[in-house]
Amino acid sequence: MQAPISLTIIHSTYPVWPHVGAALAAHPHIDVVADIDAAHVEKPGAVRPSDVVLAAAGVGAYHPVALHGAIRRLSPDSALIFLGPMADLEGAALLVLHEHGVRGYLVWEDVRGMEVIVQAILAIQAGNLLISSPAVAATYRAALERRRRPRVDGLVLTPGERLAWVHPTTGRRLVLSARDQAVLRHLVQGHKHQQIAQMERISVRTVENHIAHLKEQFGVETTVMLGVLAERWGIVPE
Repeated sequence: MQAPISLTIIHSTYPVWPHVGAALAAHPHIDVVADIDAAHVEKPGAVRPSDVVLAAAGVGAYHPVALHGAIRRLSPDSALIFLGPMADLEGAALLVLHEHGVRGYLVWEDVRGMEVIVQAILAIQAGNLLISSPAVAATYRAALERRRRPRVDGLVLTPGERLAWVHPTTGRRLVLSARDQAVLRHLVQGHKHQQIAQMERISVRTVENHIAHLKEQFGVETTVMLGVLAERWGIVPE
């Protein structure tokens, strides 16, 4: 009988993580040897050598490139998978991680059940290249394109890839109206709420409602992250 795959989980405060840990701990082919917070990863004995490390990729607590370095120092032979929200995808980080041997990157929006994560662990332990989501692929391609031609605006999601975007918590598809997109474009250009209201001939209250709707749709809390997502959607300053 094949020995179970030993797994270290480096979790974040994202609400789904406890369910991930519990489901993986109950899986017959996986042995969770450690489940720790990213902030404690460099404490002595926190990370035990394991076949696979599943780490939170959210940049809020610990940037994935820095986290990768810490993990490699403590468990150099582990296969490494990052899992995080789509809003935190960074092209530059993906390039660096790929160049340092990371072959697994999942986004919450792709995880419709624990079986997706289990299959990722099995695939990467077998030495396979982990196929990521359309959004991860598009972000990686855009970063490669920028590296080759720094002045290019970058590749954006195709209409089909946009349909793959869902709210990170509810799983609903994202649908942006023409006015949503116009308000988002103004935000990227740095316009204030009053300016947007004047240019779109709507009230400031309506502008604020659109911004609140955009944040809810994308599952983010700041206009900075809305700007990041606007680029991915191809909503860039004219």
